[in-house]
Amino acid sequence: MIKVQLFACLVFLLIIIMPLAGGVLEEDWSSYIRIDKDRRDDKGQDITLSIVRRSYSSPAENYTVTVKDFDAQGSVVMDFNYKGKNETIILSGTWDENRTKIILPAPIEAFDKTMTITPLEIVPAAGSFTCCPEAKIKINLIRPELFLEFDKDTDKKIEYRVVNPYANWNTSINRDNPYISPFDSSIDIETNTTNETHNTYRQNEDIPMEISIINYGDAETQNTVLYIDTDGLDFKEGTPYNQLPSLGGRKQVGFNGQTNITKKIILKFPAKPDRNNYTVHAYVKGEKNNNIYYYDDSKVITLLPSIGLLKSVTKDSLLIDRKDVESIYPSIDSDEISRWLQSGDIIVTLGVTNYQNYEIKKVNLYDTLQKQFIIENNSLNWTFDLKPGESKEFTYKILTNRPGKFSLPSALLTYSEFNMTWNLLSDNPSTEVHGPCIQLFKKPDKPVIIKGNNTNISITIRNIGDMPSKVAVNDSLPGNSTLIEGNLHYEGRILPKDSTIFTYMISFDQEGQTELPNPILYVNGKESPVCGDLIKSTILVQKYIPPIPVKTLIVPKKTPVEIPLKTPEIPKNLLVEYSWLEGVIPAFMLLLAVIVFFMLYRKNI
Repeated sequence: MIKVQLFACLVFLLIIIMPLAGGVLEEDWSSYIRIDKDRRDDKGQDITLSIVRRSYSSPAENYTVTVKDFDAQGSVVMDFNYKGKNETIILSGTWDENRTKIILPAPIEAFDKTMTITPLEIVPAAGSFTCCPEAKIKINLIRPELFLEFDKDTDKKIEYRVVNPYANWNTSINRDNPYISPFDSSIDIETNTTNETHNTYRQNEDIPMEISIINYGDAETQNTVLYIDTDGLDFKEGTPYNQLPSLGGRKQVGFNGQTNITKKIILKFPAKPDRNNYTVHAYVKGEKNNNIYYYDDSKVITLLPSIGLLKSVTKDSLLIDRKDVESIYPSIDSDEISRWLQSGDIIVTLGVTNYQNYEIKKVNLYDTLQKQFIIENNSLNWTFDLKPGESKEFTYKILTNRPGKFSLPSALLTYSEFNMTWNLLSDNPSTEVHGPCIQLFKKPDKPVIIKGNNTNISITIRNIGDMPSKVAVNDSLPGNSTLIEGNLHYEGRILPKDSTIFTYMISFDQEGQTELPNPILYVNGKESPVCGDLIKSTILVQKYIPPIPVKTLIVPKKTPVEIPLKTPEIPKNLLVEYSWLEGVIPAFMLLLAVIVFFMLYRKNI
């Protein structure tokens, strides 16, 4: 009998609770009216209608208004359609005593007091011909405007990033080996865990949440319900279905009752989480005049890893021994020396913490170095277990031979939990190394010379560090060469960002390609490597080849032959036969001139 009663109770609970839990999925939210958050404080829609523009429609509010007639007395006839219902509204304006302006009528309520039409301006028809009548009105829907808001997140900085463990498998890249290294830039790194916020929690932590429901409208709600879809999170306190009291509108005239309510719930991650982010989606709905209004909002809850990873490094360090600073730089400002004396070795620290109340085994920690650094010990890999709440620290010392500001690569921590592999990347701490950094540039002024000739070799010394340095350079001659002029040694003090050049002249006794030897650098009395790569220089010595004599060709001069020019003689018999032309031609020219003058004279008469 007891078993039958227990079974009946279980069936009853399933019948009652399951529909409530799945209610949000069964609701047809598309058939309801969603409140627009951008118009929360809006008091209506201003509309201007005229002979040119007779109609206006609002698809969002589901109403249409059409002007039917204007008259000269200031009345406007309008047809309204709201959710399939029709009403005719007459705005009856009247002239003032001087007939200078229209006195507007009072606002009119329509559709069972769910819509208010407020006239703002009426321009009546005037003159013999109806011209330019116009009506400006405001339409305001009387309705509840429900909104819900989650409690605001509070930022709290953390020092690590999380690689999404579910993003480490990508069959589109390589189906035979789909796992991707966490150092691969194609991996999805959870950027929202750079700052730990109030909506970011670890497994077994409570997830408190407050949801505020407020009616910003001008009408009260009925049958107000709050649904909460937790996306797989478990309820510790609270339920997915919440019946709320009626809420009056904050803009409701004459209402002094309750306009808002806050629901507090506590959620938990499932025993075996299947993803990093869970989206809590809340819906609130209420009824008024057979209309259902709703609003929804969501909040992302992020699952933090059970282990925290922190990487740090010494902020400042020196290339030289601190005990040598005062002896090497006696003339340097004392405050600057004090700052350098406070700099120590470059120590990298990796901190690992287990935030859970259970032990996590086989934790693997890996770190890497940039090419500018070397390490005293050879291993940067550790495997260990973490007891509940335990923290461990791993340190190592790194060395470098050049100054500068360096950002260290991220450390990687991997472990298995919830049947998946977690990969954590630390941040990228920076360190600044102080000291001199000497560069050498050696080159000849002539890369190709003739055997027996001379060439100048110049060596440029540049300090790109942030500390002055005592510098000495010893150079040497290549084989089969002789020093002609200058010195192979330089010694002096070079300030930061400063440089100097010394040169010497040599000659070569044999032909062939010769590589110039590298000079030896001493910084502050100790032999030191060059900052950067030293560019190799060569000289090509060629055999002297006397010039081939050039033959001179003498071209004999040619004497030009003179050809005398003879003027042809006119036969004497022709001169005698045409001698009369000597008198005719002048007479003809005179006659022509007379005719021309006579024609000009006739033209001017």
